[in-house]
Amino acid sequence: MAGVGATLETDGQAVTVQEAFFSYDYGYATPKGGYLFLVITVRIENVDDSDHGYEEGRFKARNEEGRFKARNAETDAEYEYTFTLADQPLGSGELSPGEFVFGQIVLEVQDTPSPLLIRFDPSYIGSDDEVYWQVFR
Repeated sequence: MAGVGATLETDGQAVTVQEAFFSYDYGYATPKGGYLFLVITVRIENVDDSDHGYEEGRFKARNEEGRFKARNAETDAEYEYTFTLADQPLGSGELSPGEFVFGQIVLEVQDTPSPLLIRFDPSYIGSDDEVYWQVFR
């Protein structure tokens, strides 16, 4: 586990949560009652010899989980990507060796003072190679 600004490597990818902030409105959207947005800016770099996919959300049609989630460190409640108009969306695609991408991901989280863990999972189907950053509200 690391703090915002740290680069963590997993499965041939170097991932940095460069910035994280909370907002009660973002991208012309407001969260549901009792929630707020956690906006994270990430950088993902392919640091091995294989191609790696990335995306900001999840593919519900294929029942795949999103690569980024947040989890309340005290209650274990999990929060996923929510669609809103980010200033610089991460989008989705493939990274060849040496390529990198950066952008924002918006998560809708409960409005509590508990610390949150931002999770990155390099696999579409869940793996043991997850890495975490801690964010405080």
